[in-house]
Amino acid sequence: MDAKRLFIALTLPEPVRATLAREAHPLPGVTWSRPEKLHVTIRFLGDVAVEQIPAILERLRQVKVGPFI
Repeated sequence: MDAKRLFIALTLPEPVRATLAREAHPLPGVTWSRPEKLHVTIRFLGDVAVEQIPAILERLRQVKVGPFI
């Protein structure tokens, strides 16, 4: 079975990523992500069969969320 490791995430505005990157001070055993990779994971889906991905994407396109602060 061909599978992809997937998650659902929100992208962050550039000013937020920049602020977080400035606060990512070195810690023993911690590797920080590059600012362009920062996001908020909503749901980890794990290994998903490749043939299921189109149906998942179609369902996610139907989700409507208003702005939040």
